[in-house]
Amino acid sequence: MSDLVFVDTETLGLAKDAPIWEFAAIRRSGDSETQFHCFIGHTPPGEAWPGRPWLPELPPPFVDDYRRRYDAGAALREDEAAARR
Repeated sequence: MSDLVFVDTETLGLAKDAPIWEFAAIRRSGDSETQFHCFIGHTPPGEAWPGRPWLPELPPPFVDDYRRRYDAGAALREDEAAARR
């Protein structure tokens, strides 16, 4: 039987260059299950995104969720997150 992997991401928009700020995955292999969750570091909104004001483009509930849950102190760099298994 093949493994199943379920993936979820949270981004700061729908554009292909919108930063991913949260990643989660569940891998089911036979009777075992592995879970992974992380925040992904990115340049904070408004600091280095000229012409891309991500948060103002999002619906208020998405902005509230980002502000409430994103933990920059616990965030991995993109390459660190990609190297995790």
